[in-house]
Amino acid sequence: MNRTREPQLHTVFLCATVFLLIAHWPAFQNPFVINDDVRQQIYWMEKWRDPELFSGDLLSRYAQSYVPWGVQAIYYLGSFWMSPVQFSKVVTAALFLITTGLLFMLGTRLRDARLGLMTVLVSFFFPGFLDALSGGLSRSFVFPLLLAHLILLADGRIACAAGVILFQSFLNPYVFLLCLTTQAVWMARTLWRSRSGRGRVESCATIILANLPAMVGMGLIWLRYVVLKSPEFGEVVTWQNVLDKVELTDLGRYPVVPVPSILHELARPWRFFFPFDELGSFAGWSGLCLFAAVLAALLLIAARTAGPESIDPRRTDLAKLLVFSDLLLASVLLYGIAYLFLMRLFLPSRYLEYSLVVFYCVLLAFFLDRVGRALDPGARHLRILMVIATLLGGARNYHVSLVDCSQEAPLYRFLRTTPKNALVAGHPNLMDNVVTFARRKALVTYELSHPWYTRYWDLLRERTSDLFQAYYSQDPSEVRQICQRHRIDYLVVREEDFSSKRLSCGPVYFEPFNRLIRQRIGAGRRFVVLDRKRFPPTFECNGIRVLEPNR
Repeated sequence: MNRTREPQLHTVFLCATVFLLIAHWPAFQNPFVINDDVRQQIYWMEKWRDPELFSGDLLSRYAQSYVPWGVQAIYYLGSFWMSPVQFSKVVTAALFLITTGLLFMLGTRLRDARLGLMTVLVSFFFPGFLDALSGGLSRSFVFPLLLAHLILLADGRIACAAGVILFQSFLNPYVFLLCLTTQAVWMARTLWRSRSGRGRVESCATIILANLPAMVGMGLIWLRYVVLKSPEFGEVVTWQNVLDKVELTDLGRYPVVPVPSILHELARPWRFFFPFDELGSFAGWSGLCLFAAVLAALLLIAARTAGPESIDPRRTDLAKLLVFSDLLLASVLLYGIAYLFLMRLFLPSRYLEYSLVVFYCVLLAFFLDRVGRALDPGARHLRILMVIATLLGGARNYHVSLVDCSQEAPLYRFLRTTPKNALVAGHPNLMDNVVTFARRKALVTYELSHPWYTRYWDLLRERTSDLFQAYYSQDPSEVRQICQRHRIDYLVVREEDFSSKRLSCGPVYFEPFNRLIRQRIGAGRRFVVLDRKRFPPTFECNGIRVLEPNR
């Protein structure tokens, strides 16, 4: 058999660096290219660099209320160095490299460094990894924390695994619940084996002592999300509330109902593996068929060119693989609980999607590694495979979870010259960029239009209705009255929003506002905010006007 040198961690980091530079190059060379959710979770942190920003702002208080303490602490320290919005790219890069290293370690623990390398290369074709890591948000910590917990639990280092759970309580609540339940399932399985005489387990007192960090984490989660929960935003919606809200359906802001079935969730990671969303159904199904054909061909070639003894020359540690059964059982349990208590534990899918991406990645890596050992490639062929996988994977993930907001850069520069306590109103989709890059308060933004907190959504619904009432009004006094009521200093008008094509094709905004806008527009197409005599623009560029309606 041809002996090849085992892959090293520094080689894996080199591949990961090249991959990330290809996939997120637009973000690294353009400050206006960011992850879309940075515009709801990170933008308000600019006030740490300038305390005058976002003072008394409802949206910023709400955003701050749900960002975990640990994430806030990381960005607070980073704010001494650079803008938090741009620091999110540094956090993304760091977490991606850590995740890649942990995937390599996981494969190495299960068999050897060859499997570790294959696990990393396979992960390059699962956009779910970079999609979750992009933005340096709370969810970006899920994969590295989950992988670290799995590695420690597979090694039986229960106290260290409990320490990771404690760390998770500061960074992400649903990976905390997932790993806490996984650890409980692991301990139940181990205790059952011990009582059956098929294994050895420590005493109950020792197990309790080892899990003290996890218990502290439970206390911190209770403190953060129950005891110190802000009453300003109301309660999370229940099943009864959800069924009455069109904004929580496919027509609304966030499609919570109908809840996708567990079978849909089991298949969903493969939908992102193939380009269904980027290039359409034909490309997705074509990619799936081609992928299946290549796998079948590889398996056939391996079976014909190698004997049974060479297909799997090294023994896999099957005991460590059982940790995946614990993880998947915990995921299904939490999916069911989250379904019964909808939105109390956030979305049921959160407890399956990350587990399944890791599981499918490792499973596919096992298969390809098995075939590779049968074919017995030399070191040169292995290096070629690394280069091809890195380049193709980077191209497959190009621009994943990024948005380019540079088109309105002149608007941001102008608004930065306005008073720091100014309140800006405009189409919510545009206001996401205004709060992020112009650093001015907004009446309503799309990203922060979350309909699952009762009192908060009542306020946002009123603001949004008033905004569109003024935006598409034919009465100048009505526009001024609404702007005075909400103390709006600047009204941003995007001419595209008033075009016949925009108003005739598709929804203008999500429900229930789209229906209200349609009723208000009717057959009229004379909008007073476009009247230059009544509302002369203070600034104008690229089809965007800034009005001062109260001047």
